[in-house]
Amino acid sequence: MLPLLSSLALCSPSAAGGSLVLDSAPLSADASGWTDAGVGAPGIDHNPDTGRWVMAFESQVEPPSDACPEGAWAIGVAVGGDGGTWRILPAPVVAPGDRAYFDCGARHPTPLWHGGTLHLWFTALHEGGASVGIGHGRVAAGRFVHDLSLAMHYPGATEPSVNSHGDSLHMVFEAGGELHTAGATHTESWRVEAEPTLAVSGSWWSEAGLFSPSLSCREDSSMPHILNYLGVSILDHHRLVTWSYAIASEIGDWYLSWSPIDSWSGDDGLVSVEVLHAAGGARAQWFEARDPYGRPEIRRTLSDGVSPATEFYGHSCR
Repeated sequence: MLPLLSSLALCSPSAAGGSLVLDSAPLSADASGWTDAGVGAPGIDHNPDTGRWVMAFESQVEPPSDACPEGAWAIGVAVGGDGGTWRILPAPVVAPGDRAYFDCGARHPTPLWHGGTLHLWFTALHEGGASVGIGHGRVAAGRFVHDLSLAMHYPGATEPSVNSHGDSLHMVFEAGGELHTAGATHTESWRVEAEPTLAVSGSWWSEAGLFSPSLSCREDSSMPHILNYLGVSILDHHRLVTWSYAIASEIGDWYLSWSPIDSWSGDDGLVSVEVLHAAGGARAQWFEARDPYGRPEIRRTLSDGVSPATEFYGHSCR
């Protein structure tokens, strides 16, 4: 069993950044564009050196069919200058049928600036809608993807989240209701650890499954790697969704929070979450919610102490 955070300053929600406040208008469906079915599964990166922000997201572009029972999905990119106001680019960067293994498209994108290039990893959906592994591409000018490929063949792998530490790349992804880790020194050569990083037996609030990992950095900490994630448990016959985190000095040597940051009952919980951190423990959280018409949209909340001058770290631990 992984150790719990019982004596570190980051172990409580208040120490981790305090209460969260919804701060900006959501990123919603565009009835006149290709995202008219809604936008969800946000992946965010921030480049502190340039101040640039990028969001990758998913949108359903075809209804369910025999070939794709959950519909066909595409990935888009939005750009912005502050992490709260976004402009969606006019066309998807990954679409159904772009390459072999992507018959039903792609979901759950995670962007990362690495080596001066914006990279994108995502769940690759094969015929039948099942995940065949993790896809990868390089985003050029924010408008299209070069070198689109299947970076990691791992059937059932979904929801990748990637960060870097020097020349090393780290990925946490969901498979079978547990979170797994892979490492690489090249964007398409991944080695998956034999055992899950976080298993469902790790804590009571995730005994029914773990999902939506968000792997980020906090460079002012001796434990710079931060893994936010969602868990599911059944409490008195009710479904409980929780948001928790773990920290590490090295990927894989995780210390778990001793209690969830927050929880939701029934179907009102988070579906997908992305978290970036700033010095002193402040954080921003982007998550998928539902608009009044039931379509997915992306909202942001900020913790106490965040101002327009707050400098956020990205997914790179330098």
